[in-house]
Amino acid sequence: MVDGLPRIPVVDDNDEIRCLVSKMLSRVGYEALSKDSGEKGLRFFKKNQHDLLITDIDMPGNAARQSEGGSGFGAIPH
Repeated sequence: MVDGLPRIPVVDDNDEIRCLVSKMLSRVGYEALSKDSGEKGLRFFKKNQHDLLITDIDMPGNAARQSEGGSGFGAIPH
């Protein structure tokens, strides 16, 4: 949490979806952190504190897919 706002990275390669989800989260009091690729999402995930992660698991270079091999987020059901 930064400045009292829960931090939620939104990782999606689709600009419209990423923007919509980020705006919705911001309107209800979250700090939405927009990332447009799996690589950027994984870098952020590893270096920063956050409360939740929202990601598209079916995009090129997705960090969630990479993590299944033990290099990222851990076990993510899908």
